[in-house]
Amino acid sequence: MFYLPKVGDYVVHETHGIGKCKAIKKMNFGITKKENIKSNKKMNKAEKESEILRLQDLLNLAVENLDFEQAIILRDTISELKNIKK
Repeated sequence: MFYLPKVGDYVVHETHGIGKCKAIKKMNFGITKKENIKSNKKMNKAEKESEILRLQDLLNLAVENLDFEQAIILRDTISELKNIKK
């Protein structure tokens, strides 16, 4: 079970162990739909497949971090990339 901690809650970190939550920070993966649409049209097949795998990894990370807005952008970008014919 996962829950989003609040400032002041005790948390367990995989690397650092037990500690107190001092802040909640939204992570930005630096992917915007506008950026990807421009760059995706210039890719060959191998580059496109590699980019799809990279974006799928970022999608999984966004979901793990409960960043659903970013996950939606990544999902839509992957879908558009798969539909570009080359």
